Amino acid sequence: MSIKDFKDHFEAMKTFKADNPSTADDAFFTKSYTRMRKFVKKLEKIHEVEAKILKKQLTPTQEQLEMIGKKKELEISIEGMVTMNNSYMQEFLKKLNTVETKEEVIEQKEVEEEKKEPEVVSEPKVEEPRQPDIDIEAIRKEEFERGLAEGKNVGFDEGKAHAYEQGKQDGYQLAKEELQSEISNTEHDVKEKAVNFASLFLILGIWVDN
Repeated sequence: MSIKDFKDHFEAMKTFKADNPSTADDAFFTKSYTRMRKFVKKLEKIHEVEAKILKKQLTPTQEQLEMIGKKKELEISIEGMVTMNNSYMQEFLKKLNTVETKEEVIEQKEVEEEKKEPEVVSEPKVEEPRQPDIDIEAIRKEEFERGLAEGKNVGFDEGKAHAYEQGKQDGYQLAKEELQSEISNTEHDVKEKAVNFASLFLILGIWVDN
């Protein structure tokens, strides 16, 4: 491969890097790109020195001669890097395309899902609690009977209390009348006895006088 081929490959790497910004996060590509740029510059420097020596424009130093002596080794290294870089860039694109394809599929599915009419999910029907059957007539009858029973009890109690009060009043009046009657009888007996005694004394007095 000529120096032009190496320079063209490096330009292809530059274009690849610009077209695929994600290579900035790829450690291998970044390292290969840096080494390729360094090696190509070093090879260009060797070619410049050689050209000047051929034109007798330069008397090479020992360092420059050693650099020219490593030219073949450098070219072999660059050729190996070119082969490796080409393979790596192809694999990188395949992987990138696979990822992009997956992302496109996912995006397509999301778009299709958005286009679909939302499924109407019916809320579970909550049955209202059923009111127990109430026999109003039976309740009324039961309450009537209970009220009637309580009324009887209250009436009975009130009747007893009224009868007690009435009996107490009647008893008091009867006792009063009986007492009054006894007093009247006692007074009558006393008066009658007094009359009898007076008559007796009168008779005795007449009898004594005779």
